[in-house]
Order: sequence, then C-alpha cells, then structure tokens
Amino acid sequence: MVVSKMLDRLGIVYDLADDGAQALAMFRSRHYGMVLTDFHMPGMDGVTLTRIIRAGRAGAGVPIVALTADVMPETAALCASVGMQGYLTKPVSLDVLDDAIAQHLPRALELRQPVDEVSTAAPERPAPQPASQILDTAVLGEIFGGLDDEAMALLNDFRATTESRLSGLQATLADGDAEQGRGHAHTARGTARSVGANALAEVFGAIDDALSEQDMALARHLAERAVKQLEVFRELLSELQARPRPTGGTE
Repeated sequence: MVVSKMLDRLGIVYDLADDGAQALAMFRSRHYGMVLTDFHMPGMDGVTLTRIIRAGRAGAGVPIVALTADVMPETAALCASVGMQGYLTKPVSLDVLDDAIAQHLPRALELRQPVDEVSTAAPERPAPQPASQILDTAVLGEIFGGLDDEAMALLNDFRATTESRLSGLQATLADGDAEQGRGHAHTARGTARSVGANALAEVFGAIDDALSEQDMALARHLAERAVKQLEVFRELLSELQARPRPTGGTE
C-alpha cells in the first residue's frame, strides 16, 4: 500500500487494517491517536466506520481523516457530517500526508521512529516543482523587462533577506512567541509575493495561518518546509545566474 510506505518514510508508527471491519475491531482493542481511513473499502466503508467510531465514547476526540480519489464538492460535506476532520485526495504526496499528521496529531512529530537507512539514502526534499511555481519570472519581467543584472541583484537580496528572516522566525518559534512569529511570517510572505517566489509565499502564509490559530507545532513543522523550499529557490537562482542575461531593458 502506497500510504503505508509513506508512513514508513515519515517514521510514523501505525497499524494497518485490511478493511473497515478489521479497522473497527483494532480501534476498539487499543488506543489510537489518529485514524486514516480509505473512503471506499470492501464491506464497511470509511463513512460507516467513522459513524460507528463517533458513536462510541472512545472515539469522541480522535481525529479521523479520509483518503479518497473522489473530488466531488459533496465529499467535504459528507466528511464533515459524519465527524471527519477532513480528507486527502489521492494520489497523496508525502508532504501533504506529513502536514495532515502534523495538524491533527502534532505529538507524532516528536515520536517519529528511526527510519531504515535503505529508505533514506537521500534527505527528504520537496517534490519537483515547475520553475514557475518556485519563481514566476514574469513578475520581475514586468518591472525590469527581463531577468537582467539588476533583477538578479534584487533576487539575491531577497534570498539573503529571507534566510535571515527565516532564522528569526525559527528562533521565535523555539521561544513559543506566536505574535512575533506571525510578524516574521507575514513580512516574508509579502516579500516573496513581490518577487514572484510563489512557493515560498505559500509556505510562509501557511505558517502565518497556523500561528493565528495558536498551532505552534504545525508552525514549526511548516518552518522546516520553508527551509527546504528556500534551498530549492537557491538552486533555481544559481541556474538563472549561469544563463546569459540581457544588458538592456528588453530581452
């Protein structure tokens, strides 16, 4: 099962059920911090499983998240109506699954198990992204007429400033200062948007949102994602610097 391999990579301890009936029996036999269920399963589906769990006293506060290939608008309403916290659309990326666990079971982040060296031959990196998602060059292209030396200097300044701001953000998160952390994240998001660094803007915005909800664990997790995303930005910037650049106002 793909999701089980992903959980292995994330170092998450879990039990795997073959169907809804087995999942229910397992849930009743021990305590679980979170339930991740397929929407459609043989026999008892994820909706029925959730209804039964929620009907019992032990299932009142346990986060339940569905996995489904169904992207119909009614899916979200159905999940909410039976007491699910939400759903993840298949195919689920490693980062999306990691974020869901961080949001609904933050203590799992501190209880990760050592992952076998064979499955971690290389450090986890964000999934490959289109260059336009990392940096929308049209944003600065409208200002400078292309990525000339002046535009590249601005991007290098942005990189250095963001590195410093991210360090400050991590320090405030370590201190548990949500208000100051929001200030760092909000400013970083605005600066990233202004140069077209869309992926960085998105993750800084998510940190801002997490801190507005006082979810410090999720904010710290997302800050780790920002570090990885900034490294991706650095690599793209190095590639752009190696390309011939226009010397005038237009390409």
